Parts: sequence; structure tokens; C-alpha cells
Amino acid sequence: MLEEYSKTTLKSFMGLYSRGSPEEVPSDHFIISQNNSFKPGSFGIRPGTSLLIDFLQQVNDIAEWVHGDSPFPVLGITPTGDLLLRTVSSVTKLYNVPGATNFYTVNFFNRMFICPTNDSGPVGNLLMLYTFNDVVAIRECGGNSPMGAMTATVNAVGGVTSITTAVAPTAVNQSGDKNAWFNLNNVFKLDGAYATCTLYGSSSSVNTSNLLNITGFNFSMVPRGANILGIEVAVHHRQSSGTSAVADTVVTLLGLPASNKASVVNWGSVEETFTYGGLADLWRVTSIGDADIKSSQFGVQIQARCTLLPGTGAVIGIDYVTVTVKY
Repeated sequence: MLEEYSKTTLKSFMGLYSRGSPEEVPSDHFIISQNNSFKPGSFGIRPGTSLLIDFLQQVNDIAEWVHGDSPFPVLGITPTGDLLLRTVSSVTKLYNVPGATNFYTVNFFNRMFICPTNDSGPVGNLLMLYTFNDVVAIRECGGNSPMGAMTATVNAVGGVTSITTAVAPTAVNQSGDKNAWFNLNNVFKLDGAYATCTLYGSSSSVNTSNLLNITGFNFSMVPRGANILGIEVAVHHRQSSGTSAVADTVVTLLGLPASNKASVVNWGSVEETFTYGGLADLWRVTSIGDADIKSSQFGVQIQARCTLLPGTGAVIGIDYVTVTVKY
């Protein structure tokens, strides 16, 4: 059952004040739904964690619906998207929102506005819960009549997906005791200027480059709380000289326990673009969130090597590196 709540008198109300004449509202809404003036006053409050509601099953989110009558009913959502209405004596399933696991709500003018969500973001339509002839009804916001089944379109993972543009790096360094890279900052833009490394085909100790650590990718456009669905790395490179064949030995993600995506395909003598991973590839990482790709530690690590004798080694260059993310 609902526990008791207390009223707290607010000394100042930092919300809506007088907003002019009442607006026209649907005939099935309370009179006080009209756009009346607000004044400082007393408001019933209760922390959400103090609600002791028995929905008779697991619910992920609950919200009290303040519609003018006490005790106030409570809306809940199950892990499978069932919207439940709990009153003093019963639990009623309003309907199911495919793909939804949680919701955001706000009470306003004796109506509850509901935004179903899951870990990927909003799901389906914005809804409004209200009363019609003393019966609870629900409709899409902007709709003209009570609605029945949910009409949301949900993709396979739920929520709304998006793909970033190819993001360029802003920081680079190298590590290791192999052959050094020079002009490292040339990897920041596609302009025909290369970060270069000279490899030698005489022994295993000199045929490998240092690790090139490329970071500073700005993914601020990815919303907070987004789940990453795939990461694609593009590397523009070439072998400018030498008779030894060149191939990747390391292409992986920094800041994550990612797998090595090094290719067995040899680099060409003219600039070409190799792609690694993909927009549905998490590089064998179980889960990647927006905080992972926004970290200063996130980036791309690259190493190359050439074959041993016979051969005269190789000079290699990387012109540009980008990362594209689907979330």
C-alpha cells in the first residue's frame, strides 16, 4: 500500500508564474488543466526511494501520478515494457511498449507525460496519461482520442541509433625500442604528408616499427549513456620504397581490452585505405559505453613490419587515421 506523505511549504517557487489567459484544453480534461497563474504554496513531496509499492512483480521504474485525488496511483514499468498502474486495491496493465525498460515522467496540469526509454535512448512515442469520465486513459501527445496498442517502431537493439562522422585524432606518440616514427603529427589530416618509418630486412630485431599511439578523438557528439554498437578504424597508408613486403602486426584500440585487427594484406606502393573493425564490431569487448570512447586514453595503436631477407627493407608512411562509431 502507499505510505503516508508529508507536505513541505516552499518559501519560493522557481517554476511557472502568471502566463496570461487560459488556453483552450480538450473537453475531457480537468478545468485546472487550463493555463492558470501559479503562486507560491504547499506541495506534497516524497522521495522516489521511499515508495513502498507492491506491483506483484519486478518493476524497473516507478512514478507517482498526482492527478488531484488521494491516494495517488503509481505508474511502473517492467523489464519487458509493460506499463502498470497501481492503485490502492489493484494492479492494471495499461499496455506494452516494445523495447522499453524504463521511462522518464513529469506531472503537469493533472496529467503525466511519459517518455519510454531503454539503455539506447527514447523508445517509441511520447505518451500522456490522464482521466476521462473518471477512467484512466492514455494517448499519444498531440493525439485527439484515447489510444490502444502502442504504435512505436523499435530497432533490433532498441532506441534510436546514429553514426558519427569519421573523427580525426589530435594527439600522437610512440613507444617501444624498434624503428622510430618521424613527423608523427602528419596523421592528423589527409593531405599527402606522412608519418614515416624506415624498416630493414636484415634481421628480426630491425624489421618492425615502434608502436604508434594515436589518441585525442573527440566524440562529444555521442550522448551521455549511449551504448556503442560498433567501431570502425580507417588508416590511409603506403609503402613508399623498398623491396620487402610490409604488413600490419598490430592494429588495436587503446583504452579497451580490444582484440588485434592486424591485416595479412600487404601495404601497396600508392596510398590506400585499410579499414578495421566495423559499425557492428566491438573488437571482442563485451560492452562499450560513451565514457569509454570519450576517455583521453581511447585511441588506435598501430605497428607494422617488413619481411626478412631477401629484401632491402622498406620505408612506410601513414597519412591519416580516423575512427567512426555507431551508437
